Amino acid sequence: PVAALLTLEQGIDYDAIDNQPVDTLFALLVPEESTDEHLKILAQLAEMFSNADFCSQLRKNSTAKDCLDLIAHWNTNQQLSA
Repeated sequence: PVAALLTLEQGIDYDAIDNQPVDTLFALLVPEESTDEHLKILAQLAEMFSNADFCSQLRKNSTAKDCLDLIAHWNTNQQLSA
């Protein structure tokens, strides 16, 4: 899989459930034969992006490395604090 995280300086109207402009986009490219892996990744992303703390931390990060580290370690940190 290949992923890309895009953050926008100005949010765009995307008919979001919370009526807030969308300022963070995540693109995911997965081989056609990797359906199970694709669904697992989508489930993890949905959980992360549904968490206000995660989204807040992501928006505060100023470098790609900081964003990648947050995403890579989020599940581990959540399990440790549970």
